[in-house]
Amino acid sequence: MTAEGEDFTSPGTPTYFPVYAMRRTALKEIKAMLPHEDMLPKGLIKWKDNIGPLVFVSHQWTSFNSGPDPEGVQWPILRLLASNLWTSMRSFQDMFESLG
Repeated sequence: MTAEGEDFTSPGTPTYFPVYAMRRTALKEIKAMLPHEDMLPKGLIKWKDNIGPLVFVSHQWTSFNSGPDPEGVQWPILRLLASNLWTSMRSFQDMFESLG
């Protein structure tokens, strides 16, 4: 990517904010919220061009010195939300497949 935000992997499509994604299995494995800089070298998050459908989650860091979630409040809620969302999506898909 150049300073102007041009991504040459997709000619003509500027990439100003690349999306790094975490697989659902990694979300289950991680026991605490980690900074992006710690997850990237461990392969827990990856950037992929044309990633397809995904769920975007934004969170607020609750500390500048102790990491993104020092009290361990946000991460369990996010994991529960993701689990419930996955279950709901599967139920919805099963419902439509049974109609077919």
